[in-house]
Amino acid sequence: MKRMALIHESMHTGRDLLDDASGLMLEDAHIPGLPRLMKNAAWMFDRLKLADVFGPVMNVVISNVRGPSVPMYLNGALMLSHYPVSIPAHSVAVNFTVQSYQDRLDMGITACAKTLTDIDVLRDDVLNSWQEICARSGHEPDTRNIDSGQGLAQEV
Repeated sequence: MKRMALIHESMHTGRDLLDDASGLMLEDAHIPGLPRLMKNAAWMFDRLKLADVFGPVMNVVISNVRGPSVPMYLNGALMLSHYPVSIPAHSVAVNFTVQSYQDRLDMGITACAKTLTDIDVLRDDVLNSWQEICARSGHEPDTRNIDSGQGLAQEV
């Protein structure tokens, strides 16, 4: 469980950094014209290809989304699981999104095909690590709905 201890320590370090920077964040700031300014800045950043000049701010995004704890239906059909898909952004190599649904967690991985050419290896490593964590904690992982990779989206 050395890996879990390292992850736990890293998470606390990250939270401490965010707590220290919380005073720098604008919360509930209502500045007239700010949305338009941000939209124009993003447009110029893209148009001038500044992302090609400046290094990326980040290249990995990890997000978790709390989903419904009750069963969901569409036209009377029970939703069995939810595979979250994220929107790729410029300079982001890979995005991990985890969403809960009832008593389970579903994970989606969205990656840049040019940057991460072996996403199947990443998928297998994530799955193997999850199964290892479950085994070491005495829980049997539910593998009934694990995608074998046949459902992975191809490069577009």
